[in-house]
Amino acid sequence: MVVHVLIFYDLLGQQFHHAESVKFEDPATGMIKLGRIRSIYETLALENRSLRVELEPYLEYKDLPVQLKTDERHYLSQELHAVWIDERSVVDVSADSIKGTIHVQMEGSNVDVADDNDDTFYIAEIIYHPFSHPLCTRPATDRHLLVSEVFKPQSPPNQDLPILKIFLDLYVDDFGPFRSVYHALGGVYLVLGNMPLEMRQELRNIFLIGFIPFGVDFDEWIQPVVDEIVSLQQGVILELNEVRYWVIAGTSFEEGFCSNSSLLLH
Repeated sequence: MVVHVLIFYDLLGQQFHHAESVKFEDPATGMIKLGRIRSIYETLALENRSLRVELEPYLEYKDLPVQLKTDERHYLSQELHAVWIDERSVVDVSADSIKGTIHVQMEGSNVDVADDNDDTFYIAEIIYHPFSHPLCTRPATDRHLLVSEVFKPQSPPNQDLPILKIFLDLYVDDFGPFRSVYHALGGVYLVLGNMPLEMRQELRNIFLIGFIPFGVDFDEWIQPVVDEIVSLQQGVILELNEVRYWVIAGTSFEEGFCSNSSLLLH
């Protein structure tokens, strides 16, 4: 089983956060590289319990693909300590591979010259490889935002309270209850996203929220459910198995080819 967390501490007590820019030791080369924390998770297998960090790597000019090595980018690397977000890959390392934090200024901030501190960098572009298209770049303002960039959870009133982090997947599936007349009903279901995939697919772990009658607007029907979850953004204390937890919620809405919604609890 895997448990995701937002903060961890190294052996010296330094705190590292989700979405923070850091220096890390590349497990493949042993060299110090740069990146931002995309995910922090702990594997709970008794024989292999460990804290892992997924990183989105930053590329220095010397590491850019040859077709992207232009005079302008070389100038940015020299004058502003520019680096580039590589959205093509993710590096998975152990928590003890993180060697410290760096300061990063994204495109759009007021930057004139590089800071004298070698740990200050500037990001103007993202490198990505769209499906069936050649390698290209886009402005850093169009980067994929991580959860911690759009939602900052409140601290618990008591720092000794453990923080409960839950991911809820809320989705809709339409079906026709009658054989000869089609009047679609929408079933709204809830799944706990923290569970492994095989457990999320078991019927006993799929919870029915309710049915949307034919002709009823989905947005109006689901609004009370959304309001209740959004109210958790202020944080609440829950007691589970005689242990008190601080629960904070953040919400995210996703649209695809079918009607669905995703809600994220931290």
